[in-house]
Amino acid sequence: MKQIVCLLFFCIIGPLFAQQQQTQEARRKALERQQLRLAQNYQRRNEHQSALRLLVPLYQKNSGSLQIYQELLESYMQLGMHDQAMDLITTQKETAASNPRYDVDYGAILYKSDRKEEAMDVWRQVLKEKGGSVGVFTMVANKMLVNRLYDEAIEMFKEAYKLHPKKHFLLREIANFYHRRLDYENAIDYYLRFVKEDP
Repeated sequence: MKQIVCLLFFCIIGPLFAQQQQTQEARRKALERQQLRLAQNYQRRNEHQSALRLLVPLYQKNSGSLQIYQELLESYMQLGMHDQAMDLITTQKETAASNPRYDVDYGAILYKSDRKEEAMDVWRQVLKEKGGSVGVFTMVANKMLVNRLYDEAIEMFKEAYKLHPKKHFLLREIANFYHRRLDYENAIDYYLRFVKEDP
């Protein structure tokens, strides 16, 4: 009889305890999402110091989270905290060493630290190691664009198109870059090439 009572007790209490743990986990996740949104609001208002007060503990609790990593890296970069940004990249790279994003980000930090040639070398090395994938070309070119390296970004897309002539959207990207540079003649030329190749 005592065993039956114990069995019933565990059958009733066990699921209630598990449900309570799930509820606490759901609350914790909701609070973290709310903190992340608040940090993003601070970033939009260019209050990166306030964003860091939320993002650093969030990243420590969720090491490896790509979204939190990107937001934290953005604030570090905006505040000129290049050493902290490098440490962040090193930590994040441990979770996914084969992801080229972290090397591309490392190149961006080098560029922001007035080490342009080293940054270009890192970006070229990433392209070499990843076999010239269109995604990696795009990632590097977009990082160049953010850093106002328009001519280099255009050359990056031209090189990508030479390696991948069936990827016609690259022609449109080249045209967009020329358009941003107010080089309308080349922009129109590449837009027309894009329309001709991909009607």
